[in-house]
Amino acid sequence: MVFEPAFVLLLVSAVFAGMLDATVGGGGFVIIPFLVFTGNTIQLAIGTSRLIFLLDSFSAVLGHARKRNIDYRLALCYTIPSVIGAPVGAYVTSTTSSETISKVFGFFMLAMLFLIACRPDFGLKDRKPRRLLPSFIAGLLIGFMIGLLGGGVGILIIMLMVFVSGTTVLLASGTSQVVVWLTNIVTLIAYQQRGFVDVRMGLILGLTAFLGAQVGVLVAHKVGNIWLRRLLMAVTVVSALKLLL
Repeated sequence: MVFEPAFVLLLVSAVFAGMLDATVGGGGFVIIPFLVFTGNTIQLAIGTSRLIFLLDSFSAVLGHARKRNIDYRLALCYTIPSVIGAPVGAYVTSTTSSETISKVFGFFMLAMLFLIACRPDFGLKDRKPRRLLPSFIAGLLIGFMIGLLGGGVGILIIMLMVFVSGTTVLLASGTSQVVVWLTNIVTLIAYQQRGFVDVRMGLILGLTAFLGAQVGVLVAHKVGNIWLRRLLMAVTVVSALKLLL
């Protein structure tokens, strides 16, 4: 493990990643580059990040649950089909270049952003009843993306919950953490079996991100839906451009 000063940088990035994940997602775009920058291979960085996000998403679930900000039924509607879609995405990964995958994902995120931006009320009001069948299909898509990218689709989950399922951004923020946590268990096992997880580093940074996620939950509930919607759109633009460029 790298210490001084790079390790301190990793700790700081883990706190920020935890905060970001607990609000609108996107922590993977923070912690994974820093893991690579400090001397880890991309495979080890992605695999270790699964352990980090397992802990920070669990922290976020606890925080949002205390605020009664989780729709557990909707979470299951996304989680169950995501387990089905993930193997399909993994197969496509083996036959498609990573550059192509990144660009497709980036364009898809921008398309979702455009659709949400065209409806200023999206994410600000809870639309009921929930459309469970479209939510199930959205879960298949999320699983497919998880299989393609190995995770890191928290932003996409929130956007789909807002656009397809009609939740507020705040409710999507809490509900998505259940999906992220459960799917991270599956992806972590897969990466661990292939030897791509630094358990010691993952636990240290994961516990740091755990604390960051608690702060993120407090921030999310403090600023409310309007500012969360703005933050979601800003993080989506940055993440999509990172994938496309």
